[in-house]
Amino acid sequence: GTAYFSLATTLASAGHDVTVLYLPREPSDQAAMEHWITHFRTLGIRFVVLPPAPRTIDVPQCMLMARDVYAWLAKQEFDVIHFPELQGHGYYSVLAKHQGLDFSHTTLCVGTHSPISWIREQNHEAPYSPDELEMDFMERQCVALADVVLSPSHYMLRWMQTRGWTLPAVCYIQQNIASPELQALGRLAMWRGGKQRALELVFFGRLEERKGI
Repeated sequence: GTAYFSLATTLASAGHDVTVLYLPREPSDQAAMEHWITHFRTLGIRFVVLPPAPRTIDVPQCMLMARDVYAWLAKQEFDVIHFPELQGHGYYSVLAKHQGLDFSHTTLCVGTHSPISWIREQNHEAPYSPDELEMDFMERQCVALADVVLSPSHYMLRWMQTRGWTLPAVCYIQQNIASPELQALGRLAMWRGGKQRALELVFFGRLEERKGI
């Protein structure tokens, strides 16, 4: 979320038209969503909440979400669409382009960050449910069928290759973009010069092994 927020605000500040499609797991609080719609509008970003769709079949939630994402995107016109690989939300979209059904004039980018199998491996834990088998397949296909794969480091691409993932011909290493606030702090530290004594350390992340605690 942090990485894509920084990407969205950076693109918007550079003059691009940016839309963020929010995928709620539960019915959204309307007042909260109106707040975020207004907040992102001040940043020059269109914030859209994916409309809820009826659950008509008994399949893993990741499949239903990917279906609903594709149904919404197929009615839009974008030059570039960015998906994270996690949970395979872009699966039916990249599959539709692969089959020549949609997005012929759209570049589909998939960012590698933390697929479900990597999360379980780093935390030394078993899958939470059989649904993760479907999720793992969808994540792998998102990467394999993407027009472009972006990774913040060589590490994740090497990790995928050693575990049998198929990577597309176009893969880029692009470090996550620091937010304007972090960049300002960095410039301030350089302006002050010298070493600074830390007064407080704040851990930002889940309390689990993969986050390094």
